[in-house]
This record gives sequence, structure tokens and C-alpha cells, in this order.
Amino acid sequence: MKPATGECLKHWPVWRTLTIGEVSKDNLANRLKDGDFLVSDRARDVMSGREFTTLSEPMGISLVRLKVRDLGFMKETTTTDELFRRAEEYSLDLCPAEVGPHLRLTLTDQPRNDGFSVVMEPIADSDGNPHIFYIWRDRDGWRWLSASGANRFDLWNLVGELVFCLRK
Repeated sequence: MKPATGECLKHWPVWRTLTIGEVSKDNLANRLKDGDFLVSDRARDVMSGREFTTLSEPMGISLVRLKVRDLGFMKETTTTDELFRRAEEYSLDLCPAEVGPHLRLTLTDQPRNDGFSVVMEPIADSDGNPHIFYIWRDRDGWRWLSASGANRFDLWNLVGELVFCLRK
């Protein structure tokens, strides 16, 4: 049974707080490069597109991390459209796109073999395919910023990990 809209803020504990903004997208890309992070070609493509923007002023946000199944899905998979609708019903907001790179830069304690999607409005790569950021640390300890396909009908496994913004 899913909670009613408006009751959900108490349901989701804050996983991380993050300050975004005040950093240009070029500066974000340089910080990732200088910090010895690995950035996939697809993530680099998304960040270089005109749809990827950053805020000029700083803004603090609260993030929640959960599994797809925590949104009340019972099937083995769900589509991106269903995922976005359910997040809205559960009073969760999509993240601004710059959350992905900022989070990659600040998530210094991410365990090995850990990864999650930053749920945001998908941004098209140079081929026109929509993507969202995926942050992971591989078994060798390399810290990645990647991008995952997120068209309307892409399927999400119930154990997949997601990050949303908490609604204020």
C-alpha cells in the first residue's frame, strides 16, 4: 500500500545533503578530470549538450536513496514513465541534472561495487537518445560518472538503486 501524497516526506530519510550551483558545466567537467574520476563518453556527451545547465547561485538540496521496489512496484520491472509517475505520487522530485556530477565529486565514501541512478529529466546525447546520470564505484575502486538510457519505455529492475530530491 502506498502512502498518500503529502504524507511522504516523513517516510523518506535524508540520505545526503548537497549544495549545487555556482559552478559552470565546464568547471564541473574540469573538476571531475582533475579529481581522477572516470567519466564515460556518454556522460561527457550529456554534460556537453546545451540541455545540461547549472545554477548560477548555490542551492542546498536533500537527497533520498531508495530501490525501485520501495516505490511500491510489485512486477519484476517498471518503465521510466511508470517510475516518474510513482515518484510524483510519493512526493519525490527529479534531481537537477547537475546533481550527478556534484554528487560524484563529493561522494568520497562510496563503497566498492556500489552504483545508483540520479533520477532527473533525461537529457539527449548527441544521437538524440535520452539519458540520466549513473554513479558507481567499481570493484577495483575506480569512481565513475556514467549515463544510463532513460527513454519512456526503458525497464528498471526492482532492486535498482535511485536517488531523488526530497520535495521541500
